[in-house]
Amino acid sequence: MVDQLSAAYADYLQGSYDCPDRIVLTAYHRLASSAGGFRYWWRRLYGSDENLDKTHLIRLSGRFHRRVKAYANKHDIPVLEAH
Repeated sequence: MVDQLSAAYADYLQGSYDCPDRIVLTAYHRLASSAGGFRYWWRRLYGSDENLDKTHLIRLSGRFHRRVKAYANKHDIPVLEAH
């Protein structure tokens, strides 16, 4: 019997899970996986390539990380970081 989560996200799931208290998500951003796609995504986000540099990428990454951690903490969701 397939549960509702598996049925709803069947096109995106690989494998299965058998522990209802945790789910592991591995994100893959198809558009950002190539240089041209990443530039296109950046332009849609910021309007131009003007600030597309290492410094701004590090800041964006840091803000995203802090927001994910804050959301997880607020909702008592444990986060395990893989480096």
